[in-house]
Amino acid sequence: MTDSNEESAQTSLHVLLSDDAPKHCGAYFSQSSVLYRDAECKDGGWPMTTPNPNARDLDTARKLVALSYGIVGMERPGPTS
Repeated sequence: MTDSNEESAQTSLHVLLSDDAPKHCGAYFSQSSVLYRDAECKDGGWPMTTPNPNARDLDTARKLVALSYGIVGMERPGPTS
């Protein structure tokens, strides 16, 4: 059984219309989640911590950025001040 269109749109509408959402840049928003194993989090919430532990790994993010620059043939920009 799938959610109705109205139910499926709730998370997107919340993020678009909430005055509070911009305070949580990069947060994971979910109305409900099959990605969480514990019952408390399955109901979702706004905002949530992403269920992917790699999403908060800054070292991995830096490596991905460097790799991406190399793949597209761009020189990585230097630090800005």
